[in-house]
Amino acid sequence: MSRVYWHSEQRTVELHGSERAWLNHVARGPAIAAWNLTPGTGLLERATALLDMTVGESYLHPLLRAAQTEYDTYHASWKGLPPGVMSPRRFDPEPERRLAAALKTALHVEDLQLDVAGVRLHTGDVELNTALVAGSDPIRLAAKIHGWCEAHAWVDGPDREWMAGIIEDGLATGIYRRTLPAPSGDTRPPHTQGWEDVLGLLRESADGPVVMSYSVCDDFPNLGIADWAPPRLPDDWRPAWADSAEGLAEWDAYDDAEKAESRADAAESAWYDLSEERKWALAMDGLRSSHPWARIAPDTLAGVTFGPSVSVYDLFAPDRDDRVRAAAGMETADA
Repeated sequence: MSRVYWHSEQRTVELHGSERAWLNHVARGPAIAAWNLTPGTGLLERATALLDMTVGESYLHPLLRAAQTEYDTYHASWKGLPPGVMSPRRFDPEPERRLAAALKTALHVEDLQLDVAGVRLHTGDVELNTALVAGSDPIRLAAKIHGWCEAHAWVDGPDREWMAGIIEDGLATGIYRRTLPAPSGDTRPPHTQGWEDVLGLLRESADGPVVMSYSVCDDFPNLGIADWAPPRLPDDWRPAWADSAEGLAEWDAYDDAEKAESRADAAESAWYDLSEERKWALAMDGLRSSHPWARIAPDTLAGVTFGPSVSVYDLFAPDRDDRVRAAAGMETADA
């Protein structure tokens, strides 16, 4: 099973992957309410507005046209009837239901690409931004953990107790889950999700950061994030296995690209010879330099967004284009 790892320089603890999936579900909750894609509640107007923003024609557009045609045909059947006389035609709700189901699935699975006022947006980012706008701190933290654990989101030492407090609030309210209930009929003890271990790590010290990683991505610290360049090898370098006549002949048979790749691999292997303390320091330097947005702190929890600071509410606001341009402009200025 996958894991969200929480690393301090001293040790690592695990949050189960099922809890990350749950945090994603929790973080999307405010956006689901904001999209309001429920048949009979202005669905066609909101679906039309949303699909007008999407890039290109998709399988969703014919579903919208079918639902709109049913709506228009039914209401046209009332025209010319005397007052009090009902149309003999019944309204078929199925096209609208199919549209609503397809839209919800697409938003949950596909991360639709939007073009609003010349700004490219992704609905996945927009949904997480809606959690930052409308959610409590545990919901905001859920969005940050899910959205950025693979990018090594981190909390600095002085803010570790603050984050622990949010996690405790999430557990107390039931937003976060201490255990994963066993299936019906399973008599085994409930499966612990790992939050107690995370709390223990955060509260172990106020010195040094705690950094996240995800089990199917790079661990931390790692060469890719580190502020480190491999040493330059001598011009006449060759691999250790080319120390015999046979090995040297094999090496000489390599073309320039193969030799360059071998040199690069050998140079990068020096990373693994560094001490753990040195690797941690270099990785933190690289993380702070390249991913400053991934720091989770009281001033960034709601204030640093996923892409331009556009929420679902912004997309349906009368001044939508102005809001989106302003958000994109602020992001450009910050960058």
